[in-house]
Amino acid sequence: LLISGDAGTGKTRFCEALLTDAAEMGWTTLRGSPSRVEGAAPWAPVVEAFDRVIHQRTDLIDSLSAPAKEGLARLFGRAAPSPSGTEVRGRQPILLAANELLSAVAAERCVVFWIDDLHLADEATVQLMHYVARAARYQHTLLVLAYQPQALRTTPAEMRASLVASQGATEIELGPLSPGAVAAIVRTVSGRLPSEATLAAVQRVVEGNPLFAEEIAAAIGPDGSLRLPRRLCEIVEVRLGELEPALRTVLQRVAVAGVDRKSTRLNSSHITN
Repeated sequence: LLISGDAGTGKTRFCEALLTDAAEMGWTTLRGSPSRVEGAAPWAPVVEAFDRVIHQRTDLIDSLSAPAKEGLARLFGRAAPSPSGTEVRGRQPILLAANELLSAVAAERCVVFWIDDLHLADEATVQLMHYVARAARYQHTLLVLAYQPQALRTTPAEMRASLVASQGATEIELGPLSPGAVAAIVRTVSGRLPSEATLAAVQRVVEGNPLFAEEIAAAIGPDGSLRLPRRLCEIVEVRLGELEPALRTVLQRVAVAGVDRKSTRLNSSHITN
């Protein structure tokens, strides 16, 4: 299951709700995500997802093949020489370990395996998830990958294309909320019924983004005035910081020029000037 959408469109909440429903049905839930602060450490989201299983179900570890056990030791950074006394090189033992462990868990009951923010993951993690995804179609496993499509690098984009082409994945794209949904968020978060003018102003600012709607709604003043919350500024600043300098310059000019909302076209003379 491929969950795509811009930042703040609700991918994480969607997946959390999915895992909550699965847990209530008695499924095993696994989750992991790369860290923007810690960097794209090899296999870090997979290690996070399997950590609880590793510590609570040593019997499942005992059921793995010898190469898979060695791969699991390497995945978790533990020294574990192979039975032959020579190290099995390459990523294959790690791929095998992840697949065998997931198969062992899924043999007992269904599994939901969620990796969030795939666009931030390292190449090794993406390759491992592609390997697991191809094998998961023969298991009681639902693999959920959430990402921002515009931020996908080459390897994750190739993975997505491969899974879709082989009919091994279903895509769900989360787009902007309807005006009615944004209004409902504003009323819920602000705890009151804003004026039509205030509500219209919020609609213009957030453009259907649920995260932005929540942040702005929480910052509505008693008189209905709007202010830009610091947290929202930080979110935007992080995203702008990831862009190439030339693109940031263009966006600065666009921000000053503004947008003609009737035609949704930019005034090109302002941009070039």
